Amino acid sequence: MQKIYFSLLVALVLGACANKPAEVPTTNTAIVEENAETEAKATTEKAESESAFNWQDSSFVAVAYIGYDKDIAAIKASDPFKKLAERLPQLNNIDHIAVDAPGEELYLVIPRHKNANVTVYEYTFEMATKEKPEKSGLVYYQKETGDPIIVKGNISDICPNMQIELKSGNGETYTFSPSLSLENGKLYVTKGMQELE
Repeated sequence: MQKIYFSLLVALVLGACANKPAEVPTTNTAIVEENAETEAKATTEKAESESAFNWQDSSFVAVAYIGYDKDIAAIKASDPFKKLAERLPQLNNIDHIAVDAPGEELYLVIPRHKNANVTVYEYTFEMATKEKPEKSGLVYYQKETGDPIIVKGNISDICPNMQIELKSGNGETYTFSPSLSLENGKLYVTKGMQELE
């Protein structure tokens, strides 16, 4: 009798195991979807950034002359700025004029390297004539990241009053003074500078 009970018990256990569905590992679909969405967004932003602006091999900086307005809201609402911001959405993050030196000309400055050390110096007549050493003027602005900035200055068409120095992470240094050309009133482009249009 015990043998029969034991046989029945074994048959029941084996039958129960045979009918039990295999366990499927559970996945948190919300996390998977969120990760896929984040990766897609990053890829899109990278593609948009690369396609929106093509750097020339020799460029350290991209510069655009953007007018004469002093109010940041008016600057961002201007057609030249809006057109640039359509191509370069990071410009919408600019919320103030980084350098407000004497003068009225406004320039948008975008360092090529994100880790560039950016310094904007006062550039005096004495520095231009070599009576005083370069970088002897006031420091208007300094930051260790290459964020886009707006600078205002240039009281004279003949001599700019600010000098921008960019130092990249690999030790390269590039110095320039944004100004307008006396020949045609457009941005004066020097070697290493790329005009944003």
